[in-house]
Amino acid sequence: MHFFENELRTITKMAEIKGLQDMRFGGRCCYGRLNNGDGVELHFAQNGEAGKFVGILVKIAGFGYMRADRKAMFLFGDVWGNALAEKQSANPKKTSKHGNVPCVKMNGKANYVDWCVYRPSEDDMRLLAAKIGAFVNECAA
Repeated sequence: MHFFENELRTITKMAEIKGLQDMRFGGRCCYGRLNNGDGVELHFAQNGEAGKFVGILVKIAGFGYMRADRKAMFLFGDVWGNALAEKQSANPKKTSKHGNVPCVKMNGKANYVDWCVYRPSEDDMRLLAAKIGAFVNECAA
């Protein structure tokens, strides 16, 4: 299974999003539909540096009368904290020009994708999923 797909499946399972159905996974994105008809998209987002993914972008496409589109970016450093990443960094030399920011790094030549600076634990993934789930459930209400 692809790295991004595996991480997105983990997040969507933990997020407890009410009425999420028809999930489709492709590349570094996943798409689904809520019971109220709104579309949901989650994808790993870059922030200016090629091959470096610093967060999850969540988009809600509002279908229906007076339904607005909404989106939010959940940066790994904001959710888990950069200080935590600095303390638990396995390799202090693995810093980017932005410092010790938790991210997913992709090496295009070797087709290698993995967490950089800090590998999140299951509790960290639950925290990220809870924040994403709260945002989606609030938008769907």
